[in-house]
Amino acid sequence: MFSILFLCLCCSQYLSYISMLINHVIFSIGKMTNKRQVLGAI
Repeated sequence: MFSILFLCLCCSQYLSYISMLINHVIFSIGKMTNKRQVLGAI
């Protein structure tokens, strides 16, 4: 019972870490594309 609870806790932390990583990657790509658009406008 305790091991299942521990596994669930680890999974939820792992998923939140992955979502944070994905958000960071999307944000970085967004910044890069914004820079390109600004350079293209100039």
